Amino acid sequence: MLQEQLTLPIGATIQDQSGERYLIENLLGQGGFSAVYLVRERRSRQKRYALKEMIDPDNQERGQLTFEAGLLRRLSHRSLPRVYQVFEDTSLNRIYMLMDYIQGKDLEQLRREQPEKRFSLALTLTLLTPIVDALTYLHTQEAPIVHRDIKPSNIIVPMGTGEAMLVDFGLAKEYVEDKTTSVFRYGTPGYAAPEQYGQGTNIRTDIYALGATIYTLLTGKVPTDALTRTMSQTETDPLLPADQVCSSVAGSVSRIIEKAMSLRVEDRYNSVEEFWQALSIAIIQPDPETGPISEALTSKQPALSAKDIEVLSTTRQPVGPQKPATASRFQPRTRLRRTYGYVDKKAATRKKILLSLLALILVGVAMDLLLASTLWKHQSQPTASKPIVKQVHTQVASPTIVCSNQYAAPPETINGTVLASCYSGTMNHVGLALGSQNFQLTNIKETATGRLIGQFATIGQNGSFTGTVTKAGNINITVILTSKQVIKFIGTTNTGDQIAGQSFEIYDATQTTRQDYGDWTAAPTSNQAK
Repeated sequence: MLQEQLTLPIGATIQDQSGERYLIENLLGQGGFSAVYLVRERRSRQKRYALKEMIDPDNQERGQLTFEAGLLRRLSHRSLPRVYQVFEDTSLNRIYMLMDYIQGKDLEQLRREQPEKRFSLALTLTLLTPIVDALTYLHTQEAPIVHRDIKPSNIIVPMGTGEAMLVDFGLAKEYVEDKTTSVFRYGTPGYAAPEQYGQGTNIRTDIYALGATIYTLLTGKVPTDALTRTMSQTETDPLLPADQVCSSVAGSVSRIIEKAMSLRVEDRYNSVEEFWQALSIAIIQPDPETGPISEALTSKQPALSAKDIEVLSTTRQPVGPQKPATASRFQPRTRLRRTYGYVDKKAATRKKILLSLLALILVGVAMDLLLASTLWKHQSQPTASKPIVKQVHTQVASPTIVCSNQYAAPPETINGTVLASCYSGTMNHVGLALGSQNFQLTNIKETATGRLIGQFATIGQNGSFTGTVTKAGNINITVILTSKQVIKFIGTTNTGDQIAGQSFEIYDATQTTRQDYGDWTAAPTSNQAK
């Protein structure tokens, strides 16, 4: 048994059931009876993976690792790790899971590196947008999947892309309505919902953890554990509101986090989308108690500061070779603190794109051409120029696009929602292209089936769009550009025919590779026909 507790040495090889051999290059993390290795295919010596090892597993641990692998193998989302196989070495009594290797830091590490140990609201929203998208994907599966261990240390920002990924599905479970979903472990104190300490879990369990994660990132403090809150003998909840812990957190944002972290499951938001929508609306609307979050927030989400962009730019820098870790011979039987080894296969391509765009800035090309190049997909070859972050900070808005009179028409009521026939708006890029870009939605009409149709135009690009608007005022618009690229807008209507944009994403023609993303706003044109 003592020999079986040792991690494998650097340079050792592991063979899977098909005969493929993997060479161990580094020890990424370890515990008493588990480890994660960085490995390379011995045959090709090109592909690198993370290999998760469980030593001397019991039946429950073996079943959980197999479930985790099977779960991830059938999922396909850019913010979830890809798992290739699970195999067992019966001679060593070990089980392995082969997965993508992601080189990067988790949000807990990044947070602790900040001078005040916390993030701004703008940076928090930027980092968590892909995670919210991934959770929505998990929760809307035919059998919804509950992650049950969402926390900053389980959200990794890969080097070279800056787009976060959700990892560690060791606690994940499929949720079947009206059936109790039991747990193997409680989760993480401060982030685990009260029902994880003995009751059944559902998708609102993840909403609690997401709220707790946002609480930590904004305040720099881990929230009071749910079990402590539940057992408290005082009338006052021991969990201090976020705005009392950190004065820079707006009261409206604090109250939304408080609702997401309600002890009673039924008091939380019904879905991650509803939670995110409430947060987005609070950001762009004045707080009734404290006034606007800032003078700049009346029409869009808070802009990333130079400090925020520096954090993102740091995560996008390539990483040099790491010194191999030295494995200690004996470890106490504690669970592995997760280190991550998943590789984003698009990271190299995105790094080239980013370097190309920064090179254009260095030679003085206007930001409009930079943003247009994102939509036109005209990317130059990468250069060896070192990115200059300060130049990326400048956001230059493209020339204002105003709806022309030929498109002006009286507003239409579609599914109970009033929409103008023409809107002028701004896309605020926070992905690869940092800056603002004006656009126009024109000739908006309702089809016989109740869908939206119309035309989209921006500098150098145009296309048609289709979409939907619900009775609650939620809007989804999909634009097909002449370049075959696709832009997806999500938003809500405000008073009258105003639109509060929430997010947009730009995809390639196959709609499988996301090229950029950000937030947006739109308002009826000033010369709209009366």
